[in-house]
Amino acid sequence: MQAINVIKESFIKFYEYLFQLVTINLFSFLILLLPFSLLAISSVYFVLFLSILISLTLAGPVILSGMDYINKILNREDVGIKGFLAGIKVNFLKGVSSFFFMLVTYLVILLDIYFFMQRSDNFLMMVIGIMFFYILIFFSLFQFYFWPLRVVKDINFSDAVKQAFLLVMDNFLVTFLIFVFVLLIIILSFMLPFIMPFFFITFLSLTFSLLTRTILENYKEQE
Repeated sequence: MQAINVIKESFIKFYEYLFQLVTINLFSFLILLLPFSLLAISSVYFVLFLSILISLTLAGPVILSGMDYINKILNREDVGIKGFLAGIKVNFLKGVSSFFFMLVTYLVILLDIYFFMQRSDNFLMMVIGIMFFYILIFFSLFQFYFWPLRVVKDINFSDAVKQAFLLVMDNFLVTFLIFVFVLLIIILSFMLPFIMPFFFITFLSLTFSLLTRTILENYKEQE
């Protein structure tokens, strides 16, 4: 029931702040695609690698700035495009560290799955490979809290990791149901890629923020 309420609230809030969120989504896509304009100068592999690296470096700060923007509009605070752009600079180091932590961890998990599944003729190796597959799902659920916590609460990196881990463990069912919903949104977005620049980043960020705020509110009520 709680998961349904979060999903329903995501659609309501997205419609309520449609213009602001679509605008932020368009700016986010523009910023992340801008480094690839270097390919107009040269199409060599080094320039392509540099473009990808710059885009990946900007991804974390853009996500956190968008999360911060969403958090402020949910709190009915005044915020504009300038605030979003300024937030990229403010959240730069925090965003870069968060994104590359996520990226490296995903790569390690995927490489482990590949390594053990290549040896799946051995029963033990197959079991370990399956275990890493579950770790991959758990780490994906972890993202739903980790990113909003870096904005909603003024805590450092290690505390955000610990709290996100505990929130997944303590609210596994609702988090997994939101995970299924997010997978459907991702599949829909890839089936209809022309709509991605208008809603993809902000809608998912809004869903994660509402989920985190809802769960944290539950804990406050219990105190």
